[in-house]
Amino acid sequence: MIRAALFDIGDTLITSRDTEETFRTILLEKGIDISPEEIGRAHAAATEKFIGERKDMRPPGARDFNEVYAAWNEAVIRELGIKKKGLGKYINQRWFEVVGLQAYDDAAPVLNRLSAMGLRLGIVTNGYREEVDEILSIIGDPLKTGMFSVIVGRDTAGASKPDPRPFLHAAGTLGLRPDEVIFVGDRYDKDYIGAQAVGMKPVLILRGRKLPPGVPEDITTIQTLDELTDLVR
Repeated sequence: MIRAALFDIGDTLITSRDTEETFRTILLEKGIDISPEEIGRAHAAATEKFIGERKDMRPPGARDFNEVYAAWNEAVIRELGIKKKGLGKYINQRWFEVVGLQAYDDAAPVLNRLSAMGLRLGIVTNGYREEVDEILSIIGDPLKTGMFSVIVGRDTAGASKPDPRPFLHAAGTLGLRPDEVIFVGDRYDKDYIGAQAVGMKPVLILRGRKLPPGVPEDITTIQTLDELTDLVR
């Protein structure tokens, strides 16, 4: 019996502009014009170096997620060959004002429906725990932190999806076995595989997309959250 529903947050419950577009818009404010393709390549290269052995991507001395992202932005800027002091911090300060966070129209109604069915709700994200609080405070109604019985970030369990620890931490906090939990996310490699590996019921939300190449066609998918209630009955 399914007793809880856990969700990824980005591209599952909320939508926003993509990273390259957001990064480029903020750079343009400083008179720096770089293509999204160049930013994408620099971001990928910087992320690989920045993560390194840090399971929660928190560099030494960083006190909170804002300092983490400021340092991460600086790594991207170095890859782009830009030399401008304080730009990484500026990008972080402007990020939430530019990225255009919005809850999907189906998010709150479905969450409320699941709650009325007796399911407990939670979030498991590769973002930071305190970052989720800020995102939800920006969105405000219809999504609120109080809707969720558990929120797990990459720093909560000291690991990122698809590592089993974030999933197991969430289930354990709820006092449930993994097989009593359904997990919904938009990434097959991180969300679906990770949830499936610990024994949860995984669901891949596509939102108009097709299955990525190489993904089995017989996995459980939905196009919108409205389809979820039938899966938990």
